[in-house]
Amino acid sequence: MTAGARILFGTSLLWIALSAVSDGVATLVLPVRLGADGRAGTAGALGVITLVGLLAGMLVQPVIGSLSDRLRPRVGRRVFLGVGVALVVAALAALAVADQPLSIGAAFLGLSVALGVAQAPQQALMADLVPSAQRGRASGLKGLADLLGATLAFAVLGSLLAEGDVRPALVALALTIGVLFAGVILLLGRARGALQAGPTATTGSLGRTFAVDRSRDRPFLVAVGARFAFLFGTYAVGRFFVGYVADRRGLDVGPAAEAAGGILALLALSTAVASLPAGILSDRYPRSTLMLVGAAFAAIGITTLGLAAHEWEMVLGGIAMAVGSALFGVANWATLVDLAPASEAGRYLGLANFGTAGAAAAAGLLGPLVDAGQGVARGVGFLALFAAALAATLLAGGLAAAIHRPTLPKVHSEPWSLEGSAHERP
Repeated sequence: MTAGARILFGTSLLWIALSAVSDGVATLVLPVRLGADGRAGTAGALGVITLVGLLAGMLVQPVIGSLSDRLRPRVGRRVFLGVGVALVVAALAALAVADQPLSIGAAFLGLSVALGVAQAPQQALMADLVPSAQRGRASGLKGLADLLGATLAFAVLGSLLAEGDVRPALVALALTIGVLFAGVILLLGRARGALQAGPTATTGSLGRTFAVDRSRDRPFLVAVGARFAFLFGTYAVGRFFVGYVADRRGLDVGPAAEAAGGILALLALSTAVASLPAGILSDRYPRSTLMLVGAAFAAIGITTLGLAAHEWEMVLGGIAMAVGSALFGVANWATLVDLAPASEAGRYLGLANFGTAGAAAAAGLLGPLVDAGQGVARGVGFLALFAAALAATLLAGGLAAAIHRPTLPKVHSEPWSLEGSAHERP
């Protein structure tokens, strides 16, 4: 395998496991664990536990990213990746033995922090090793790995949790992240010390972890804002989609969940299929243009979903949203990697996660808006939801248009080269 191929797969492989753990535990394992023995108040406990964990993971990433920037020349990214993976396995073990809401919440909090520790150096590998002209396709592969991990988690964990015992599912997740981390070391460890590539960070104290230069970093901050706005719209639709299907089709929650699940699965598959082509396109055309096109597709999809009278219209709207999500998400992440200072990639990309995790947390705040609207008349709450999602998506397109970045480098005839990439700042 060539050095370029090792980098391509090595910088993406662990995302499969990280996505499987984060999505699988929050979506499937926690509800089963909290609902054991018919406990009441499961939904409320799940909401509080996931919100606290999400915020903790969001805050820890810039801190660990900054540390990995500083110590990279001496110990490389592999040490931080290894520590993060070890902490994830320990937190999964703690979750396996936790049996009360408080201990379950503490274990999930530890897992969220551990995932943040692992994700911070993992995010920076693309900036360390991939030339700017190839970051679009690397970002597309990252998106594909994320979706593959989530899909595998839903498929495999669902069967392992059928008997209500979470331990087999947690063991499977621990084995998955351990094996894939070993794969990363094997792939990147041979690439001329790749896990130690890149210039030394020259920032001051850790107290500046969350500090940015609003003048110099304006394009980066605008790109983070665009990411927040776009994901806020898509997360809002997904978060309340089961309720929307039940309301629009007059179904009980069980049949509505089944129908919504099929549509969401198709959406995930469509996004996965579109991710790699989106990455190739974002290496050949201006990334801000790809973000604008993605926002346009997503806006069409949200509008179609919000006005859908039949299931096939929901499917069409979902596919349009999926294509838009692939185009916007891939081009946006490649832009963020481009705009992050090379010597502080870990810290800056940790800060960029505010656009992802922050949007996921904020989307839940639209719940009271939906309830208030539904109290006025059936369907009004969901119309308000889709209007808010549409407005956020259009705002994301406007912010994408405002991003000023250097001229896109030409695609090289030899796309993967280690020489010069580690110290590159576009």
